[in-house]
Amino acid sequence: MSDETDDVTKTPPHSVGCEKSVLSSILQEPQIYMKAAMDENLEQSDFYLPNNSTLFFIIKQLFDDGEEIELVSLGQKLLDNGLMTKVGGPSMLSDVYGYSPSPAHFQNHLQLVKDKAVLRQIIRNSHNAITAAYESPDEVKELIEKVDEQLSKVKQKTESRASDYRRYRKQ
Repeated sequence: MSDETDDVTKTPPHSVGCEKSVLSSILQEPQIYMKAAMDENLEQSDFYLPNNSTLFFIIKQLFDDGEEIELVSLGQKLLDNGLMTKVGGPSMLSDVYGYSPSPAHFQNHLQLVKDKAVLRQIIRNSHNAITAAYESPDEVKELIEKVDEQLSKVKQKTESRASDYRRYRKQ
């Protein structure tokens, strides 16, 4: 019987479909969905796929700069920054734009993207704790405090997001 915690072939938790759906909704209705994403503290690091992460980064830059978010300007910004290839090219951009059949599922998909990011953070924190336990077995108290602090940060972020989500769903 093998120990599953040592299985380095496992893929970290993620939802490519939900990531694409969130990005698609933002591109289709940026005034509504980018604001909702910011209200939920969506971050570049919440995206599992690097191309989705990069795309969100550029969309957020446009949003923060008060520029219009639409396909042509976004494509140009990606080209100007040498990032078009990194997001998969113009066809990928077009694919993301047309991906979501209904932005009505945005909040649920956003929640799933955020939840998968939290699970990946828990895995990273756990891996770091295991490594530290092997490397510094004499520093037990410090390790426990560090692990507790890291998990508390994840828990705080998740709890505030959950209360925001419940409040949003009631509206």
